[in-house]
Amino acid sequence: MKNDRHHYRKSLTLTAYLLKEDDEQHPFTVRNLSLRGIMAHFDTPPDALSPESAVRVRLPTLQLEGCMFPVWERPTLEGGLEVGFEFSSLLGFGGNQYIYRDDHLEAA
Repeated sequence: MKNDRHHYRKSLTLTAYLLKEDDEQHPFTVRNLSLRGIMAHFDTPPDALSPESAVRVRLPTLQLEGCMFPVWERPTLEGGLEVGFEFSSLLGFGGNQYIYRDDHLEAA
């Protein structure tokens, strides 16, 4: 991990899922994980993402699921879309008892 702008950040590659209302899962790759959010790469861009609306995300490798807000997005040279998400709330599942809530974001 490295300290980047006073937030720890770890480069990694793991598969995660954007959870849609119809229980469909849209897979993506997490490329960076920090205390505040993740940087994700989608091979096929999901339906419109809006900074005003939270999305549900499942990170099975880390046994985490929760809400995140898209902060930025940009196309990549290799194709697909990179999206920066900021955590709103996360809950552990399975053996993970982790709980995180950003009251500032949930009030917005």
